[in-house]
Amino acid sequence: MDLKNNLELTYLFISHDLSVVQCVSDHVLVMYLGKVVELGCVDDVYHRPRHPYTQAPLASRPSNPDEKIERPPLVGDPPNPINPPSGCRFRTRCAYSESVCERVEPLLTAQDTTASHCAACHMVIPGSGHSRAAGVRPLV
Repeated sequence: MDLKNNLELTYLFISHDLSVVQCVSDHVLVMYLGKVVELGCVDDVYHRPRHPYTQAPLASRPSNPDEKIERPPLVGDPPNPINPPSGCRFRTRCAYSESVCERVEPLLTAQDTTASHCAACHMVIPGSGHSRAAGVRPLV
């Protein structure tokens, strides 16, 4: 952190250790099976995750009593990365998957007016901080 701050360095830091990523990073890019599913500043992604895949590993961290985000668990095994599912690659493990997820690959789109927080999910409610609840129409 001293090198980063004193020398104004930029790092490309790749890790599965969410605590270290949060400590070291200003911006976070989350990938699933080789596709970007979420991108944003570290505070937005960690405190207001928009993609169900981002929510799942964050749920495995020690709980923070101040966080009120509902995070669904991961289900099933990851698909074969050599032959990924059609549409959304995460759909086979997603609690919110609907038929559009099988047919159409979601685009990485801005989820706020500043365009600093993006997610690739048909079921994201802009500004909600989580994926849609039952009864809300998908954004397609």
